[in-house]
Amino acid sequence: MKRTFLVVAALSLVLYACGGDDAHPDVTAARDAASVAAGGDVFAANCAVCHGADLSGGSGPNLITSELSHPDSDFVDAITNGKDEMPAFDLTLSAEEIAQVVDFVRSAQAAGLEE
Repeated sequence: MKRTFLVVAALSLVLYACGGDDAHPDVTAARDAASVAAGGDVFAANCAVCHGADLSGGSGPNLITSELSHPDSDFVDAITNGKDEMPAFDLTLSAEEIAQVVDFVRSAQAAGLEE
């Protein structure tokens, strides 16, 4: 898990040069470390197959460089109810697990905005 986060953080720094000026304040909101870690585990088990273990994308979009202008509530809604090709996870994940995934993704995005 730590290795995945380090890879995501490194990738974030590289990709930050491509954009991020319009990041929503939720991107850099303080996150609970335990929630971020738990979210990484939930992400790995449920999301990485489409979004990549390093969040760089696959059949789903790159989560490091996209969705930066959206509030957390948009992420929660997309995970809960599905969006476009993404299935709904409301019957698979609890509200707490969904919040943890959001914390994990936002933490990775924020790492790319810090300099």
